[in-house]
Amino acid sequence: MDHCDPPIRSFSQPPRIVAPTRLTDVPVPAPLPSPLGEVDHPSKPFPWEMSDSPVTLDPTDPFDAALIPIVQTNRRKRQDYAKDGDPFSNFNTTAGMLGLDGFGSVEAALFNVCQKIARLKALRANGRMNDTANEAVEDTYLDLAVYAVITYALARQQGANSAAERQD
Repeated sequence: MDHCDPPIRSFSQPPRIVAPTRLTDVPVPAPLPSPLGEVDHPSKPFPWEMSDSPVTLDPTDPFDAALIPIVQTNRRKRQDYAKDGDPFSNFNTTAGMLGLDGFGSVEAALFNVCQKIARLKALRANGRMNDTANEAVEDTYLDLAVYAVITYALARQQGANSAAERQD
């Protein structure tokens, strides 16, 4: 996010975020390969799969409040980066353009996570955490969070697709 982006607006009421509550029709996917090592899927359902009630974010809770700009940033930026109806198309395109075995959309998103961490590492090494030339460190943290969630979402999607293919 650069300094020209509009400020993130606050909500007078918490936005209603409805997460999947039950994945009874989707089999638990097999472990996903990961450049960070083996990833095991939990044998128990995720916490949000245990309830039928929607998840509502509370902007007075520090964790929930941090999630709101993550969602806003992703929705705003993917309008320019992704094809309509396919929020991850840019990561699929990147993986396809590189044409490297084992480098898929998850790794393309993870690469962006690594770039943001490398930027923070360089800023810290150069003593410029509070005096950046371009985007603020807070914006880098926000972008890092967005890319981390995208990586997670892609890995979940890839795992669900793999499980569906195995059943066919």
